Amino acid sequence: MVLQGTSFRREAAMVSRTPIVCIALCGWCLAAGLNAQPAATWLYINSFQSGTLLVWDLGAGKAVRQIAVEDRSGSIGATVTADGKRLFVVDGNQVNRLRIFDAATGEKTAEHTFENRELLHGGGPVVYLTPDDHFLFVNTYDYAAAASGVRVFDVAANAFLALGLRARQCAAPILAGARNGSLFAVCPRMVHELNPLGSTPPDFVGGKRVSTPIDEPAAVATSPDGSRLFILGDVNAQDPWNLVRWDRGAASAQTHNLRQLLAVSTNPSGGVYPWLEISPDGKTLALLYGSKLWMLDSTGLRLIRRVDLPGDARGVAFAGGGSEILTIRANANGEVQEAVLLRVSTATGRIEATPLGGLKLRAGPTVFLSAPAPSSGRH
Repeated sequence: MVLQGTSFRREAAMVSRTPIVCIALCGWCLAAGLNAQPAATWLYINSFQSGTLLVWDLGAGKAVRQIAVEDRSGSIGATVTADGKRLFVVDGNQVNRLRIFDAATGEKTAEHTFENRELLHGGGPVVYLTPDDHFLFVNTYDYAAAASGVRVFDVAANAFLALGLRARQCAAPILAGARNGSLFAVCPRMVHELNPLGSTPPDFVGGKRVSTPIDEPAAVATSPDGSRLFILGDVNAQDPWNLVRWDRGAASAQTHNLRQLLAVSTNPSGGVYPWLEISPDGKTLALLYGSKLWMLDSTGLRLIRRVDLPGDARGVAFAGGGSEILTIRANANGEVQEAVLLRVSTATGRIEATPLGGLKLRAGPTVFLSAPAPSSGRH
């Protein structure tokens, strides 16, 4: 996600408004006509096997365009540069490809074919763009050899490097980084730094390693300055639900049991995967699981607010400089329905629901990115 902090997960990237008329129902509102003072935020949303990547103008409350994608074989990957001006899309059924688009016009500016893209069925992410926009990492999997890999695309050179990411300590790490060039690879039971060598062509070398108790990392969030890394474990009925915080440079990481921290005695109902994001100023963590959204102080992990959503939701992103948290309402019954965007005020917990015309979802989104509108500069 192109956000002030960086957050990614495995399995499965705001606006001043005039008063609106709301239908009050269980503490949330169906919003309509949110077109006053458009926000400089676009959303990029894809549902597995939908064949399209929806570009949505959050301030205008309408679709900008739909980009055709090939996702019958596996989940697409998509990400946007920090200024919102370039969009990268990895897809392909018979031929795997990386396409680069001018986000403002939707024009394709480059296309690169490659082999063995990772074919997750509804999961992700399968790509990661460093916050400084230098490198795009693309997950691959050679099914004939049963071997995972990570291709490296040099954005400035507009080319894939001859060598993939060799310094990783596990086959398929979750990558996270910061604008200052910090890069981390999260693996089962460990996290390690990745440092660029500054060579030509570029390459990476492993740095400091820290152990964690998390066997299955579900989501990762990094503070904007790269000083803190948060790793969220998957939810398992038999084990603690762990959130790990590592302050860069510290000899060890801190582990917190979310069952105790959030006063959750059993698994939260409804959710399949947990989601984690950090606010633009790095002060607030947003944690989503099923129909529950928690806001935590990132320094002391103090619970700020719990919000009960009107049903299960998938994906999480901050917008409006941290004034809103966005998520997509999921369809628990598996039927194809129109997507609904939930906008949660971080100040009050108030929820507004906005139907996303033109996007149909069977469950939740495969891609859910928040980025600055391309004409608005850095978000």
